[in-house]
Amino acid sequence: MLITEYGCPGYYRGKDLKLAELRQAQYHQGNWEDIVYNSAGSGFGSAIGGVVFEFVDEWWKAGPPPQFSASAQETVGQFAADFPDGWMHEEWLGIIGQGDGSHSPYLRQLKKAYEYYEKVWNNK
Repeated sequence: MLITEYGCPGYYRGKDLKLAELRQAQYHQGNWEDIVYNSAGSGFGSAIGGVVFEFVDEWWKAGPPPQFSASAQETVGQFAADFPDGWMHEEWLGIIGQGDGSHSPYLRQLKKAYEYYEKVWNNK
């Protein structure tokens, strides 16, 4: 048995945040549909679920001060990865955002990926 996580950043360098959020949702949808298809009774029948990574954006992951700050959401890619802009943006993996950070850690803004799961998991 393999237990792992899946996710995609909701930020792409040089692109509008709405487009990045849409691409993040599409990535999550593809993963979830693959898990469902390969559940018992269809596909390979070997999937039992998945772990969404990450629920809330994590503003402390890009690196230590002074280069990076826990009070700002960094837009620098940490390493090359198979995402639409070719980079992993560690601080943007959440399916829930914290806005501009002025109300963090309490503000929660639901992203399109969250709305997708809400719809699918509640059969809306």
